[in-house]
Amino acid sequence: MTPVSRQPPILMVALSPRRATYTLIKSSRKASVNILGWDMLKILHYLGTVSLSKNPSKMATPEIKIVTVDGYPKIEGAQAVLYCDLRTQVSMGDHDAVFFDVVKVEFNEVFTPRPRVRDYKCILHIGGSDYTSSTDSVVSFDKGRITN
Repeated sequence: MTPVSRQPPILMVALSPRRATYTLIKSSRKASVNILGWDMLKILHYLGTVSLSKNPSKMATPEIKIVTVDGYPKIEGAQAVLYCDLRTQVSMGDHDAVFFDVVKVEFNEVFTPRPRVRDYKCILHIGGSDYTSSTDSVVSFDKGRITN
């Protein structure tokens, strides 16, 4: 996932057209991006490794609490949620580049007024079953110098 425009806010996600999630997004034209904290790593791993087409009750597990907000799914406990409408998709080999208009954003106090990285450890997937997290410092470039 990556932002491709700030004005208007547009995200691009690489999705396989073979995935059941992609089929649901194309039919509903809605999606949500749920940013989970390190404390929800087990849930994130489960969601990323269990197939919805092979396990239609995937979302019924008691550890995952889904609520619907204006037709968009939201995982309770998410650090932030981006509510998105499908804009377009472009075939790119075995995955499609899927573009979404961000129509609403919710976030908790960790992101207010600016992300407090000491309080939030984002989950970074590095391959297979391996994950890491961000550093607990912010580095800024100020007039060509790096400052902390």
